[in-house]
Amino acid sequence: MRRFALKYLVLRTLSTVAGVLIIAANLVLWHVPPDDLMGNQGYFNRALLLGFQTFLFAYFGFLIADSVSRFWWNRWRPVDANAVVSKGIIIEVAGGNRISGVMHEPAAANGAPNSLGLVIASYGFNDNQFRANHVVQAIAAAGFSVLSWDYRGRGATRGRITDLEGHVADLKSLIEHFARPTAGDGRPIFLLGWSVGGMVSIHAGLHDEKVRKIFAWSTWSDLRRRVLWRIYANPFALLRYLFKGGLLHVSRETNEMVSPIHYFESLARDLGGKDKVAALAREKLFLCHARNDTLVGFDNFEENSRWLRLPPANYLTFKKGSHLMLRKEPVLIGLACRHFSGGVVR
Repeated sequence: MRRFALKYLVLRTLSTVAGVLIIAANLVLWHVPPDDLMGNQGYFNRALLLGFQTFLFAYFGFLIADSVSRFWWNRWRPVDANAVVSKGIIIEVAGGNRISGVMHEPAAANGAPNSLGLVIASYGFNDNQFRANHVVQAIAAAGFSVLSWDYRGRGATRGRITDLEGHVADLKSLIEHFARPTAGDGRPIFLLGWSVGGMVSIHAGLHDEKVRKIFAWSTWSDLRRRVLWRIYANPFALLRYLFKGGLLHVSRETNEMVSPIHYFESLARDLGGKDKVAALAREKLFLCHARNDTLVGFDNFEENSRWLRLPPANYLTFKKGSHLMLRKEPVLIGLACRHFSGGVVR
């Protein structure tokens, strides 16, 4: 923080000096005598405006560059540890679909059945394999085999990234694939996901007996009612989703298929009551959320946890961390490994 404050003071001083020099240069170029300076208010205003713009461009340029560089190095710096062996794979599933992914194995196990289990990791809507690397490799280093897979429209997996129902179907296919003894070696299957990946994990695994545990964070409850309006109200988020061809419209029918709160209600009808869904969630599900999440607001977590009547042992909240859970990854990874290993958080 002290170093950042020093950068701020140095750049602000330099920007102010540059602004003053620009003002002086403009006055000279426009042949404004010092005696007539106050009498030529138009010239003075123009020079002052240009000097102020110089300061803003320099200062905001610094802020943007500094923020991007710190964000990159702190969050997505490549992980390369000899504790993990990673290998790209292509998985053929039902219907002739091919899903690309990366299998991360603990080096000691090296793909043998003695790993603690298989974790299928599903990342956020704007993430990819590289951005998920630091999370999945840490879990693999803890002794789990971890598969990070590509959504439709990512990597070699065909389709559209906005096909949320298709992502759920693909994860279900992956679960079926690795539940076979020839593919999964009989290892227990766990699901981990954040943002849209949390939704996909909940939909695909909560009622599947082949999935032992689910760990999710920053996950929505109702996409249309509690998330999309936040994207529309945030110019930066709106532009990011617009330019990337992202998710800007969801029909009511699709929303009911990809929103956990509607899935819980549907599951309650199938199982014969809300209590049975709540019991299932207490046995398998752990949720995390940051109170200052401005994209998938904290009200999403409250709605999900309230509907499921989750006890404190099944969730953890942070005062800060935003939607990206910056600097919270070590805590999340530790909690996930504990949850998958059968530990109880108190």
